[in-house]
Order: sequence, then structure tokens, then C-alpha cells
Amino acid sequence: MGNLNKTKNESGDVDYFALDLDRDELERTLDEMREQKLDNGVNLAGLCGTYDMGFNWLSSKLKSDTNSSTPSIDRKESIVSMSDFDPSPPRKSSLPTPPSSPGLTGDTNVGVLGDDRGPLSFWHLGSSIGNFDRTSAVSFLQTVRDSMRPGYDTLLIGLDGRNQAPIVKRAYDDEYGVTESFILNGLSHASRILAPYNDNNEQLLEGKFRYVSVYDEDKGRHEAYYKSLEDFTINVPVVNAFNEITNGVKEIDIAKDELLNVEWSYKYSDEEAIALFKAAGLRVTYKWTDSEKMYGLWLVERPPFNLLPPNLPMWASTTRHSLQGVPLIDDWLEMWKCWDCIMKMVPSDMLHRKPIDLRHIVLFYFGHIPAFLDIYISRQFGEALTNEHFKDIFERGIDPSMDDPNVCHDHSAVPENEDEWPTLEEVLEFDMKTRERLLNIYADIDLGKLHLDRRLARVLHMTYEHMIMHGETLLYMLIQKCEEINPPSGFSIPDWTALKSLWDVKAEERNQVLEFASQDVLLGHNDSESGDFDAGNKNADSHEYGWDCENPCNRVHVEGFKVDALPIRNGEYKEWLQKTGNNHLPASWALSDGEIKIRTLYGLVDFVIGQSWPVQDSLEQLEKFAVDKGGRIPTEAELKVLSNTIGNDHAGANVSFANWHPIPPAAPSETGKGHNGGVWEWSSNTFEKLEGYEASNLYPGYSSDFYDGAHYVVSGASYATAGRIAERSSFRNWYQKPYSYVFAGARVAYST
Repeated sequence: MGNLNKTKNESGDVDYFALDLDRDELERTLDEMREQKLDNGVNLAGLCGTYDMGFNWLSSKLKSDTNSSTPSIDRKESIVSMSDFDPSPPRKSSLPTPPSSPGLTGDTNVGVLGDDRGPLSFWHLGSSIGNFDRTSAVSFLQTVRDSMRPGYDTLLIGLDGRNQAPIVKRAYDDEYGVTESFILNGLSHASRILAPYNDNNEQLLEGKFRYVSVYDEDKGRHEAYYKSLEDFTINVPVVNAFNEITNGVKEIDIAKDELLNVEWSYKYSDEEAIALFKAAGLRVTYKWTDSEKMYGLWLVERPPFNLLPPNLPMWASTTRHSLQGVPLIDDWLEMWKCWDCIMKMVPSDMLHRKPIDLRHIVLFYFGHIPAFLDIYISRQFGEALTNEHFKDIFERGIDPSMDDPNVCHDHSAVPENEDEWPTLEEVLEFDMKTRERLLNIYADIDLGKLHLDRRLARVLHMTYEHMIMHGETLLYMLIQKCEEINPPSGFSIPDWTALKSLWDVKAEERNQVLEFASQDVLLGHNDSESGDFDAGNKNADSHEYGWDCENPCNRVHVEGFKVDALPIRNGEYKEWLQKTGNNHLPASWALSDGEIKIRTLYGLVDFVIGQSWPVQDSLEQLEKFAVDKGGRIPTEAELKVLSNTIGNDHAGANVSFANWHPIPPAAPSETGKGHNGGVWEWSSNTFEKLEGYEASNLYPGYSSDFYDGAHYVVSGASYATAGRIAERSSFRNWYQKPYSYVFAGARVAYST
């Protein structure tokens, strides 16, 4: 129990609770732990019951202890009965539940779990979660998540990796027959349980089966079976719909060679594991592996909001397989939590400051999001605005020319003096009122009072994605003042030293050059705004909506090309700058006491921490690096080709706040699609209209103001981009070539 001793030494008193269905086994293991003479600060207790009973007990303790002082554990070890918290205790014994689990008596004076007791850490070691099918594993983890407090509690869980088939087969069918003996021993237990129904024959099943081990590599699932050696019949008790044993008995015929499933054991690639956790509303903070990377221990937390990642696998999202269509009410609720989290990062003395000269003060963005929503709700229904004055000052932001800041598109006229701006309280009250307006729309749709047509659906799509985009805008502004802002609340502070050790191993992966043949590729999608009023449009809720610059779908021919599998990273970029005598400092870097550091939303970090992250800089500067390397920046169409192999459009990518910082990029592998570490990618194309372009009449000027030859297309998504946008391959973003503040990097392409 060295780990528990270490925990005690570092963190003070520790309350350790073991959960088991078998009371005798629980007491035996607690006795063994006591004999190992744990430090006095480690208090041992046992919970005898099922997982569900355990979490019900835990939830009750959390609720009862939240507003009261937490009593101490009186004894070193105690068994807590959880039958009082079982929502449906069985009236009779049933086969799946050992008779020792419900209704035990014991010392229930074990007080834990108030916020003043410190964080909880759930341990689910081994890899038994693999015995759930993947969808059930999501449900189980959601149950654990519901007992966790955001930014406070953690779950440490083991998962088997997707290892090669011979390795898996050997683990379950070893040459010494250990696993076979273990599995066949289950027949002895089954014989004793069924003996009363079969003339008290306690050898009922002995010698009637052999063990069969199968690994389904496509499903990543090991399957264990009993294979019958002969035809025979047994009697079993009748179990009713409540899983209760009745007085009835029925015969079961078992045929020779029939397979009886014992268990399944699912294996997880890294991408599948991340999808599992994200679908359950959990966030990965760290991972440990064995030296052969066959087994992983994952440390996860419950984030304060859960913006789903793009393209979750079918098993991870049983009710929703796409983030497109009309945003669900839950999407809005989670995005508001995200927006509130971002607002909390702003110290009060920064509200009237401009972290970036080319943008408005921070308070403008606090008002811009609700004003935009209010304006479009009012236009849609012909209703009065919540606040006319706020429309005048908050309707539209600025993107002035970097060559001449006096040249700018049409925008709102904002106050010149600080005392002319609304107060923060006024802006937040306005925000709450617009949220209420939005919720009322969804309520009326649900009640049938309001018909959801394409135009209303587009307004909901547009206002939702507008908030996504400006959340990211505010973050790339705030990161310029990273030493002054608050870190995101409800998320654990990264352990940079530990993460560096993990990233250093991944950094050993060498860059490679990928080659693609000449081919056609599709840019954009078909989403004509003018078609919103067509009578034949029946799928308003599920249609894939976009912005006017994404419409219509264009087929573009791409000549064969080569491209680096990994984007340009900080370390190599720094070496290039030093080698060429270039004193340029990207906006994502900062000088501190004469040393180059990297900006993060947690403050400055040493350069070595993020040296393998993708560099974030302007197209103007990254283009010079590409040329010096003998290449160029890829075109928009080439990036679309690449996105089928490497992209930020999948659950394993660093998007949708999987992290609040970049991570090292990953090349594609046999078990997963690669990603670029969590940045947008510059293309070499100026932002132009797709053939057949129709300017939006719902949002005039959204894109039409920027077809000026000065803006360039960026593709993909960043770590601060919600999954809805990251998932939609037609999405197009754009920035001016010298603009260095956006979370965007680049890779090097080569003509063939």
C-alpha cells in the first residue's frame, strides 16, 4: 500500500473506502491492508454492495454533508451497509445478486465527503470496465460522473489497449492454462447454486464443457465461452420480470458444441478511450502506460461544462450521431456554462482594456453575445428589442485593416469614454433576459405553440455558432494578458512537469511526409439560405446549416502533392528563427526575464513545456519558414484532402476544450486518425467566394465584407473551438495574413 502512504504523506488524512459485493472478501482485504501498517492518516472502511448502491450512498452523503461539518472516522476499518440507499432492494434472493450484498448491518458512522473534506478520488483499477459493452461503459461512467464535483474530484481507471491479436489471445488462453482453470472453476460455483434444482448434484456441470477463447479484432473484444461436450438437460429456477427467483422450475436443453458466453472484454485504443470519457462527460487530465503501452491508467475529471467533441462513434452517442442541425437546448445550456467560465477569467480591472489593439475592450464582447441573440430573435418574430441602446453599441465588432487601421467594415459605434459604457451588472442582467427569451422559444416549440421552420432553425444555428466563435475570440485576446487573467474555473491546473514527461515520449515520433495522388475534393456544402422558404423543406431540425461562405458545394481538382504529417512545432520554429537571425517573436510567445516562454490560459510556461506543441503565428511568418524548408503552405483544397487522414474533426482531437492549451500533434496510426495538436491551419488561399455564392440576407456582411484579397482561409478548429464547428468540414474561417493572435498554425506542403 505504498501509494496510500505516499498520499497520506503529501495530502494529510485520507479516507479509503473499498467496495465489494462479498463481505467476507471485503473484510479479508481490509485486514491485509491493516497488517501492512499504513500511516495513521489513512483511514480504512468498506462498502458492501453493488456499484449502484455505492453511488446512491455516496450521493446521499454528499447531499447531507455539503452544509455541515464532517465527522471523523472513529475506527480504522468499518463496513458500511448501503441497503438503506438501495432504491429497489430485492424481496427475494436472485441469481445475479449474491445473498451477502443487500441488507447488511454495520457501522454507518463513517462521515466523509463534505466540500471541507477535500477531493474524492474514485479508483477503478484492473480493466473490468471492459466487461461492459462500449455503450454500457458510457452509462456506467456517467453514473460515476454524477457523484463527482467539477474541478475537485477525479477518477483513476484502467483500460486494456487495443493490442495485437496474438497478444490478447495469449493473455486469455495462456500456455499454462491459468485462465482456463479460472474460467472453468465458475462451473463448480454454478453447480452448487443449481444443485437444489437438480437432485442436489453439486457436480452437475463438471466435465461437460471446455473453455473457448476468441478475439474479435474488428470489435476490439475478447470473448470467453463454455463449449458443451455433450447433449444434456438441466433444471433452473424461473426468474420473473423483476429478476426475482420464483417457485417454478424449467428445463434447459444444452446441445453438444453449443457455446455459452461467459464474458466479453473490450479493448480501447487511445482514441476510443477518449471518446468513451468524453461521451460520459469526463475530461482526461493524464495517462500512464506500461513500457509496452499495452495497458493504460487514465486520470479523468468532471468538467463544469461538456461541449461534445465532433463525430463521436455510434456506440458513444446512442441518441445523437451528429452535432449538426438545430442546436439542442442542452447545447445552449452547456455553451452558456462555457461562456460564463470564460467571463470569470476576466479580472474586473480588465473590463475596459484592449488586450489586442485591433479589437474592442473586453466588456464589448460581454454585451455583443446577448445583443446579437436579442437582435435576431426580435427580427425573427417582429418583437421589440430588450434594450435599444445595447443594439446600437453591441451589434457588430471590428476587424480593421492591418495596413491602415482607419479602414474598417461597417460596425457599431461604441462609447469613447469608460463612464459612457453600461455597467457590468447591466450587461449581465441583459444577458440573462436574452437567455430567457431563447429558452421560451424552445419551450414553445416543444409545446407545439411554435412551428420550427428552416428560417427559425437557421437563426438558432447562427446565434449559437456566433457565441462559439466569439468565445474563442475572447480567449485569444485574453491569452495576451495571460499573467493577469484567472485560470478557467472548475478545471484542474495542468501538472506541466508530469505532462512534459508524457509529451517528451511522444515527441520522439519523427515527422513524416505524406503523399497524395491527384484527385477531386469537395469544398463547402449545399445550404442555400434562399431555400429556407421552400415548401418542400421538411427537415428543419436535422438539416446541416452553415454560413453563406460555405454554400454551395464545389468540386475542386487537386494535383498530387506531398505534405508534412505534423504541423510546424514551437521547437523547430525557434531553431529556424535563431538560425536565420530573425528576431521575430510570435504573439503566442513572450519574453520574461530575457527568456522565451509560451503563453497559455494558465499563465506563461517554460518553452520546454510546449516545445512540441504546434506553433501559432501569422501566415506571413509561417510562409517564410515553409519556403526555407523547400516547401510552401498548403492550399485550402489540399487541407481538405489531408483532413481525411489527419484532422481535428474527431473525438480524439484536441478540440472542444479537451484541453485549454495545445498538445503535441499526432500522426495517423492503425488505431486512430491523427490530429494537429489543437490549432486552426492557415491555407495559402485568399478568402474567396465559392462558385454559386449567395450573400446572406439574414446576416448581410458576414462574409461579403472580407472578400478583399487581404484575408486568407484557415481550416479546421482549435482547442477552443466547440465540436459542432470542428465536425463540419465545410466550415471556413479567415484572417488577415499578418494577424498573429488567432490560435492558428500551419504545416509545410510540397509540389510533386
